[in-house]
This record gives sequence, structure tokens and C-alpha cells, in this order.
Amino acid sequence: MKSIVAVYLMISLFFMCNAQQITFSKAIDVGGLEIGWNVFATEDGYYICGNTSLDTPEYHILTAITKTNLEGEVEWVNTHGNPDVNLYPGNSSWEMNEQNEFIVGGSIQYKDGSASQVFLSKFDALGDTVFINTIGIPGFWTIGQDVIKTHDGGYAAIGRTKSGGDNVFLVKVDSLGNFMWQNIYGTNFTYNAGGSIQLGSNGNLYLGCTYNEEKGWLIKIDSLGNILWDKIFEDENYSTSSLYNIIVLENNDIVFSQIVRPGNTVFAGLTRLRRLTSEGDSVWTKMLPFDEYEEHDVRSIRELSNGDIVIAGTYKNMDMSPQILGGWIARMDANGNILWTRRYKYEESPLYPIHAYFYDVKPTPDNGFILTGHTVYNDQDIWLVKLDSMGCLEPGCHIDTSDTVGVIDISPQYLQSKVYPNPFSGQAVIEVALDGRPAHDAICRIYDIQGKVVKELKTKADNQETLTYRLDKPMLQAGIYFYKVVSKHEVIARGKLVKE
Repeated sequence: MKSIVAVYLMISLFFMCNAQQITFSKAIDVGGLEIGWNVFATEDGYYICGNTSLDTPEYHILTAITKTNLEGEVEWVNTHGNPDVNLYPGNSSWEMNEQNEFIVGGSIQYKDGSASQVFLSKFDALGDTVFINTIGIPGFWTIGQDVIKTHDGGYAAIGRTKSGGDNVFLVKVDSLGNFMWQNIYGTNFTYNAGGSIQLGSNGNLYLGCTYNEEKGWLIKIDSLGNILWDKIFEDENYSTSSLYNIIVLENNDIVFSQIVRPGNTVFAGLTRLRRLTSEGDSVWTKMLPFDEYEEHDVRSIRELSNGDIVIAGTYKNMDMSPQILGGWIARMDANGNILWTRRYKYEESPLYPIHAYFYDVKPTPDNGFILTGHTVYNDQDIWLVKLDSMGCLEPGCHIDTSDTVGVIDISPQYLQSKVYPNPFSGQAVIEVALDGRPAHDAICRIYDIQGKVVKELKTKADNQETLTYRLDKPMLQAGIYFYKVVSKHEVIARGKLVKE
């Protein structure tokens, strides 16, 4: 019993320690159709970088920087563009330096029909323009996707060009945006594209690319663009996607994600993460433990100060109707083990449920997380979400083990369940009365107070009336636990149990 009292004290201390963490979920409208591609956290608030369209009869897309305070209230907005072009930032391609200056790379589309070019823009801490340059191959379409600050204070941008086929395009500029060199990677008559770029040690760069339409392609180059090595990632049993999300860790290892699809099933895409050494040798490969009918698009990967990794993106359940998209976030340790996952949907709209997307996640000074993306209903607005250190919008969400916020589990009501004896010291039984409701391969998941799954129990319905799960004495240590019974992607029952 002393151990149980200690657990209660731990829960109380957790809430005391996190009482000052601000959380919110807000849609921000700055006058057009907005997208938040990247977010940056400072001591006094957040900078949301993306693009917006003018609320005018003529479609006109601009880059936009929105500054908020710590509560997510808008302080100022600065937009840039001109009526003759549309500016499309690339794949979460904004960067912020130590002076709170911003660099963005993307594509400039000319309304007179001229071939698109890569643009690079730099803005000061108030969002005013420092420079804007366009770079490309005359007469050929060139599309920018990502940008990174390089070891010499300049910048490198990656994308795709249609010169001699679709190939990876890389351009290097100095700190003032002046052209230094460009390079093309790939072979003619195949579809290759650059999606992500990261800085390694000694000025080396890592390029995350698509090879021949669907294979992942990782290229390591030196500071002058020469290839040091490259690897193609494919699997004969899967259809694999490109490497559009890569990061370089503090120890110079590389982590990247791919969506992979089993070739002989109708399952949704599965999310696979790989960790490699700086020389491309495998450290680990992990398939994220999501439902086989859920597709998770990884849009952001960040390393935390203790070596853990946080990832975020967008998900949808392929087996539900309608297939409403939402945002998700997960934290894993340095070995790729999932510590917790959370799902979120934007529910403030009168038209709820609506689509909502996460594109970027960053740690915050209070040890929480800030995420941005956009919502889609009659309008399209920036979605800004602040979570606490456990990834919770509502403090304590990891205690009640619900990992979907907004829709908070799919079932409108839970079936009656009971645990006996409870508390227990030997064997315990969990029973769920189905009340005529079908249960398809229902699984009972047991969670500890940190929200981590510690046991999964399987059973079959007894005469289609009752689900019965048995916990034997060695299965759990003394403490407080929670359970959820999941059937066909829905939580149908939940409760608490205590092991003495």
C-alpha cells in the first residue's frame, strides 16, 4: 500500500510541476487562405512562417510571417509578394537564425506562363525583406522544396528541375543571397526530386530525395556539392516513398522517415523510421506501432536536448467514413522506442469535424511543444497548438490514457466493464458486457501512469455477450494502471485497476 501512496504523490507532483505550462489550440485568420509551414519558439512567443493568399478575386499567394505572444494571440503579421507572381514556400522550408532572422526557399510561379524558378528570401526579426533572389535554369521549370543555413553563413536550397528529365536541383548562395554554384543529381528519363536538406559536420550536406518516382534516396555531399556517398532505400515487399523528412542529430547520426505500403494488401501506408551513422550504416529501423488502417504522414522530426526524438504530422483512418484528417505527435527515445503518442483534431469550428494538419513541431522553453499547420472548412486558417511536456492539450491526458483529443475516442459511450478483484494482488479479470455490440478481435491494452502500453491482452467474445481478459500475478508490478478495450479501431471500454 505504501507504493500506491507514493504513486499518488508522484501524480500530484506532476500536476504541480506542470501547472505553469500554457496549452491551447487556435485557428488564426490573417485575411486570406493561410498555411503555417514552420513555427519557431522564443521566450516571448511564437513565429509562424508560411504563406497566405490575398482575399481578392485574383488568386495571389504571398509568403507570410505571423508573430504571436505566449498565449497564441497575434501581435503582428508581415506578408511579401507582388501581383505578377505566386510564391510557394517549399516543404516546411523556413529557417530562423540566432538574430531571429528568417530564410525561406520555394518556387516562384510567373503569371505570364514563364517557367517557375527557385526563390530564396531573407527577412529580419520584424518580417521586413533583407533580400529576395530567384535562381534556376533558363527555360526549364525549377521547383524549390527546402533550405538550410550552411557552415559558411550562406544558404543551400534543394528542389527539382525538369532540365534533361526530372532531377534533383541544388543551389548554393552566400549570406547576401548571391549565387555561388548549383548542381543537378540524377539521370535522364527518370523522375527524381529533392525534398529535404540538412547540414552535417565539416560543412557536408545530406539530401533527402526521391529516386525513380517512389524509392527513397539519401545523398551525402561535401561543401562544394560533390557526392561522398548515396544510398537508395527500397523493399521488395513494400512500395516505399521518398525521403522528405531528414534530420542530423547532435552526434551526426541521421534519422529519416518513409511511408511504406505493403504490396499485397489494401492497408494504409505504414510509417518507417531509420537511424543511420554519418557514413550511412544502419543503427536501427522502426515501424511505428500505428493501426494498420491508419495512415500517418510524417512532416517534422526534431531532436530534444536529452537525445529523445519528437515527430509530428497528419493522420487519417482509412477504415472510417468520412476520412477526416487530424494532427498527431509522438515522442521516442534515442533507440526509437515510442514513449507516447497523441492525436488531435480541430473541434472549434461549427462545421466540426473538419480536416486539420500538422506540418511542424518544436520544443518550447517551458519543456512543452508548439505545432503549426492549417485547418480546412469554409476557410483555411493557420492551426497553432501548444502542448505541455507530455504532449497534452488538457493536463493529465497521459494519466487517463486517451491519445485522441478533440474526438477523444471514437465511441459516443463506453460499454460497461468491471475488474475483479480491484485492487488485486494475484489474478484479476476484466470483463466487458457487449450488450449486443459486435467485437472484432478486441484487444485490451494496459497502460502505466505515464501513458505507456505495458501489456496487451487478447481474447474472443464469449457467446458474443462478454469479453473476458485475465491478468496473472507476474504480469504487472504494484501500482496504478488504466485499460482500454479497442475493437475495429474504436475504444469500446475503459477503466482503472490497482495492483497491490
